[in-house]
Amino acid sequence: NWGSHERTWVEVEFQLDDYAGHTVRFAYRHTSDPSVTYSGVTIDDFDYGSGGVAPTVTLTLFPLITSVPSAGGIIMYDAQIVSTYPVAVTGRAWTDLILPNGNQYGPLINIPITVAPGTMFFGNLVQNIPAYAPSGNYTFNAYLGQYPNFVATSDSFPFVKTIVPGPDGEITSDWEAGEWEIAGQDADVVSSAVTPDQFTLHPVWPNPFNASATVTIDLPEASELLVRVFSLDGREVAVLAQGHMPAGTHNLHFDGEGLASGIYFLQATVGNNQSVVRKVTLLK
Repeated sequence: NWGSHERTWVEVEFQLDDYAGHTVRFAYRHTSDPSVTYSGVTIDDFDYGSGGVAPTVTLTLFPLITSVPSAGGIIMYDAQIVSTYPVAVTGRAWTDLILPNGNQYGPLINIPITVAPGTMFFGNLVQNIPAYAPSGNYTFNAYLGQYPNFVATSDSFPFVKTIVPGPDGEITSDWEAGEWEIAGQDADVVSSAVTPDQFTLHPVWPNPFNASATVTIDLPEASELLVRVFSLDGREVAVLAQGHMPAGTHNLHFDGEGLASGIYFLQATVGNNQSVVRKVTLLK
């Protein structure tokens, strides 16, 4: 099954061929020993089928945009879910990436989902890829099931972020974090080697998010920068940056650990009082 609380659900299948033509009754007996101390055992979603195949849920991704420029951008895809269960099935949907160095990064999103019988189609889904992400070949993965213990179905597709010259002019697709550090800044706030031509607050990545998100800001020249986060009622809940920042692309981390799920507004203001606002959604 898909649910999960204190332990992991286990799906068990019994063949009844030997009982064809007979009346079959099912009984359940739970046994344990003194070493087991958790709350108990639950049986859920009992299905009986006469012939045919067991019901399934299948996820299929259809990539639309699979090339991201070195300055960052988006990938876009459609998703189709087909369920042969006779009733709605609940679980979670989540995504992650395989980075150019082979490491797994994520989850990018991790949200509850209810899959109805039949076919569900989601068009023009977007995942932002920030400027600081290493250039090279990626794999985008999507899953349905119960995070992180059980994957009912999954699909993936490759995409590429343009390879550009590294700090010393070499061609590279996998910079280490240390190569991103500039003038005493750590990897949390990084300036690009290429100076942007305009002030830009990029889409927050990921969005929605369930723990932390990356905020990418382009500064065409050195400026005073103030980045704040507000709740729906206008209350300031976080300050991500405040002070003089050099020209370049800067990546800030928005930690939503102590905040409630919901919609927030992120405002970035530069020294000339030019301001941009973006909406972000926190899901827990």
